[in-house]
This record gives sequence, C-alpha cells and structure tokens, in this order.
Amino acid sequence: MIPDPDQRAVIEASPDSFLLVAAPPGAGKTAVACARIAWLAQNGTPPSRILMISFTQVAVAEFRERIARMAADVPDIRGVEITTLDAYVWRLLKGFAEDHQVEDLFGSYDQNIATTTQKLSDGEPTLTRWLQQFQHIVIDEAQDLVGPRAQLVAAILQHRSPSSGATVFADEAQAIYGFTSDEEAGVLQDTFFEVIHKVGLKPERRELRTIHRTNNPRLKGLFLESRKPLADHVAEPQTAYSGARSSIEEFADNEAGDFDAVVDTLRGTSALVLFRTRAQVLMASSLLHHKHKIPHRLRMSGLPKVIEPWIGFLLSDFCEPDLTEGQFHERWANRASHPCLQLHGRNVDTAWRALQSLAPGRRGSVALSRLRAVLARSKTPVDVSVAEIGSSGPTLGTIHASKGREANQVVLMMPRDSSEVDDDSSLLEEGRVLYVGATRAIDSLAIGESFQCRASSLDDGRVFRLVNHNAQVEFGREGDVLVTSPVARTIQRDEAECRQSQEWLAQHAAEPADIGAACIGTGDWAYRLTVNETMRIGCLSPQVNNDLFEVAKRLKLGRVCPPSKLKHLWIAGVGTTSLAPGDPRLDELHEPYSRTGLLLTPIIRGFPTVFFAEARQQRNNW
Repeated sequence: MIPDPDQRAVIEASPDSFLLVAAPPGAGKTAVACARIAWLAQNGTPPSRILMISFTQVAVAEFRERIARMAADVPDIRGVEITTLDAYVWRLLKGFAEDHQVEDLFGSYDQNIATTTQKLSDGEPTLTRWLQQFQHIVIDEAQDLVGPRAQLVAAILQHRSPSSGATVFADEAQAIYGFTSDEEAGVLQDTFFEVIHKVGLKPERRELRTIHRTNNPRLKGLFLESRKPLADHVAEPQTAYSGARSSIEEFADNEAGDFDAVVDTLRGTSALVLFRTRAQVLMASSLLHHKHKIPHRLRMSGLPKVIEPWIGFLLSDFCEPDLTEGQFHERWANRASHPCLQLHGRNVDTAWRALQSLAPGRRGSVALSRLRAVLARSKTPVDVSVAEIGSSGPTLGTIHASKGREANQVVLMMPRDSSEVDDDSSLLEEGRVLYVGATRAIDSLAIGESFQCRASSLDDGRVFRLVNHNAQVEFGREGDVLVTSPVARTIQRDEAECRQSQEWLAQHAAEPADIGAACIGTGDWAYRLTVNETMRIGCLSPQVNNDLFEVAKRLKLGRVCPPSKLKHLWIAGVGTTSLAPGDPRLDELHEPYSRTGLLLTPIIRGFPTVFFAEARQQRNNW
C-alpha cells in the first residue's frame, strides 16, 4: 500500500506509543493495521512479541495472510499472535488452569471472559507475566466490544508491560452493539469508550480522514458528513439521529421506493440489500422466493454454520482411511459437471489444497479421520465455511450482520421516520446503525422505505409475529434441522433411500426448491422434511416443536398444538455434515455414512404462517 499522510503517521508511530485510531469506513483501517504490524516487525519488534486481537475468525485469517505478504522479508513473521478474543481467552485459561480447574472452563464465553478479567485484576502472576511478554498490542474494531469483552480488553491494556505500546482501532460512529441488535433490544452495556474512560486509560487519538473505499464523490461526502453528528457525541439523541439520517438522504445516489419497487431493480444483480431487523429480512426473503421467484442469499445472525457441500458430495461414500491426490482427482473428474462442484469458486486443485491444509496425512495424502474431526468442531474452519446462505442473486441481510462487509451496489431500507424507533434512548445507536449500513457501498447507494414488520423473538432468537390469530414463525435457524437425519435409520428405510435423498440434495445445492414438513406423532412430535409423498430429506429437531408451543403460549392462543403439516418452506442451500470418529450418532446412520461420517444436510428457510390446531388433534401415522 501507498499510505496517505494520516495512515503513515499511525503505521510509523513509535513502538511504545499508545494510540486510539478513529476512522470512518473505507479509510483503509484494515490495511493500516496490517501495515502497522509489518512495520513494527521490520523495525526491531520480534513478531512473537506482537499480539493482535480481532473480532472474527474471518478477519483473523485475512490479517495473517496480509501481514505475511507485507512483511515477507521478516523470516518469522507468521509468529505474530493473531486471535479472536474468545479464542484468546480459552487458550489463556486452558494454559494456566490446574488439572482440577479444567472442568470449570466449559462455561459460556462470557463466563470465561469474566474469569480472565478477574485474574488480571487480581494480578495473577503467571497470567500477568505471560501478557507482559508482548511489546506491542493491536486491537481491531474495538467499538464492537461491550460489557465483559470491553472490560477484558481494558484490563489487557492496563496490565501490559509499562514499556510496551498499543494501537487500538475504534470508531464511535460504528459502535452499534451496545444496546440494539438485529433481533430484540437487549440490556444496555458499557461500550469500550465508556470502560476505558472509567479505568483511566488515556490513549493518544489519531484520525484517518481520507476515504479510499469509493471514487463516488457523493459517497465520499456521505461517509464524512453523516459521521459527524454520531462521532461528536451529540448530547441530544434525536439531533444525532436526524443529522445522520438527513446526510444519508442528501448524499445517496437515488431513492428506490418501497420494497415492491426495489424488487424490480434486484433481478440479475448481486446487490446488498440491508434491513434493520431480522423480521424484515425474513419477510423480504419470503417475498423474493414465493412471489417473485428471485434466487437470493442471506446474511444475518442465527443462521446455520455451513461447510462447503462438495466435501460431503465427494467423500460420503469413500471408506478408506486416507485419500490420495490421485483418488481425489479421479472422483472430481467423474463428477466434474455436477452443480455441487460448481459452487464457491472451487476447482480440483483449490479443493485438494483445502483438504490437505485441514488434514495432512502420510506421503501427501489427506487423513480422513482427522478431516472429520476438524470439520466437526463447533467453530468450522474458515477456509471451507460458507459466509452466506444461498448461492446466487442479491444478498439480503441485517445491518448488524453486514458490518465489515462492502458491496458495489447497496440498497439501504430505512425506517419511515424516527417514530419507528421504540424510545429516545436508542436513537443515537439507531443513527449509527443507519450510518454503518450506508457506508457499505462502493459504487452506488440507493435508499428505500422499509416495510413495518413488528415481531418478537423467543429466548433462542426465533422470530415470530401474530397474524390473524395464528403465528408467522421463522424456520431455518442453527439447530433446526437434525444434521444426521438425511441418512438416519429413523427417517430412511434403507441405503437406497439415503442415496436418493443425498443425490436430490446435491442437485439442489445451488437451486432453491419448495419442500414441506409433516409431523408424525404426538407428544415428542417430529417433523419430517418432505419433497413429495415418497422422498424424505431430513427431520426438524425437537427444539422446533418446543418453540412452536412456546410461540402459542407467548401469543396467548389458548389450548392449541402445532399443525400436522408445515407449508411454504424451501431449500436455500446444502452443506456438509461431519461426525468425528467415535461420535455415538454414527450408530444411528445407514451405511456407508456410519463409516465415513460425512453427508449432505439441507439448509432450510421459511417464514410461514403456522395454523395451530386444537389440542385434541389426531395422530398422523405417515
């Protein structure tokens, strides 16, 4: 990169400097963070003495590669410690725990973070010595840290070595996680800025003021002007919200109208269409699929973690312990024209390298038991993870879930006016939410008028709303589909039915298709996902049934139970499911899947109206 003067001042600041770097989106903050670390390593700071904490696994992977390229002349540059906060805490606690304390580590991430913060505050000597080995600490996206996470990062900065430096990247105008989310308003938590003020940390403030993301002069004006009332801590939230909103309306390239008008502009594009809430995204997605037949992608919280489907497609029937390159090339060649292999920009060489990096085996092979174990982890490997549900078309998402992302064409669906915000206390953050959404654009920004879609959510995040004495309910969240069910003995009669189901799923990895769900019992009901009267492709989890009863209770629908059938669901994609060797669920599967531990699982979507039935409904035996 060729840095501008503001960027260069940050990159080449003294290694012992303590900086807070504020920047609007598009000012090259990620590039500056990478260049800062590269400069430190090239000017005497050992890479192993640099710690960088980022927000997501994807960001961590990107930072590693960019820093390695920028400082390729530093032999041990990959020794820089780059991690997410959650992973960092886990490693710290696991590394410094006594044997009798290890069982205490399996709490929530928040519990582990609170434990680590307390240990640092208490001056736990081993932990403090380990932290003070670092000569420079870089924190990315600090404005996204609230509550316990903000307190932990502040403790890390407080207890670093007195001679060490720190560079913190944070922008007040993008601090959108303190109160609201894309689901329901939560408990107000202290932001990173509030926490460091309380503990007395006083970094030197630097600003990045040049916009590099876009060449559109209107967007450059929007990036800077709509930020001012939000970053300047205006005392009156209404003033901040109105100021940001009016600037966005002034500098946007055009007004797109309501969603029906927006639809006409989306067909055949890869536009990013942003909404404030999950319910709005669900409504828009349902309309695009059922009414307009427009394939699209989804990006929001609560969606399943998806592993690229070509792995399960190629290896679900491969029962040998190791896979050689020749065997893999032969399998790929035999199915090269299949739609399942055309997704995610893969070819046979990039696919093989991905497998080898995950599970290197003997003599250049891939160790399949190791591969299964890696893919079965709760945090799926970034290299083979799918960022969005769906394979083509425009992307619908919440602003929160699209933070850090950019797109050439953005459509921001704005509320009609501030009256749609529940209370004045959240107006400042709502202004920031609109600002974050508007600044995703590279070439053009259109603003639309979002439809009102008042909804509630259960404790697990499932969205629902009352519709004519029934309920519109979200389907397709993480855990809604029993991932082993497509080849389970309780669902499929034999191996032939499994293969038929798996082939249908592979054919629809990139082609949306309508499905239904039929309930087959009473009490512990189970909904089977059906394509027609003879083909079943999986089963919904008991949690779905429990949530439907809870929805009826929340809406006070009386003594009712879920219906025997659910309509208006669809397949939005397909992912690979992996079971590690020794997983007890393997015994529930048909061959060969019980041996390979790999299969394809449907990714379902839907926001249908659920017509609850009287509680005396009879059993459906199909």
